[in-house]
Amino acid sequence: MPLEPKEAAKQALIAYRQLGRIMQDEISAGRARAHLATYNGILNTLHACFSIDPTFSDTTKHVEPLRESTPDLGSQMESDGRVLLDAARRFIELYLSPEAKQKAIGFGA
Repeated sequence: MPLEPKEAAKQALIAYRQLGRIMQDEISAGRARAHLATYNGILNTLHACFSIDPTFSDTTKHVEPLRESTPDLGSQMESDGRVLLDAARRFIELYLSPEAKQKAIGFGA
């Protein structure tokens, strides 16, 4: 059953905040390995959310789950994470109601 836009925006907001915490500092290979499962879960959540809008889905379809064996894991996570953060922010701005944005402390500021 596909997500409703409002629910997708709420889930994207949670994923956006989680990913933002991971992306706060430089991502070394060790940090990337420590966050790998969380990062891949966030990626899956965002792909599911973006599936309601072909434009967002197309924008991030090249971003795939990472593995410990990914060359330059830290750099790849940082690069892909920035793409996902930007897309998630735009998605939330488009689909989250103004009331919900106000309740989401720190979003849109």
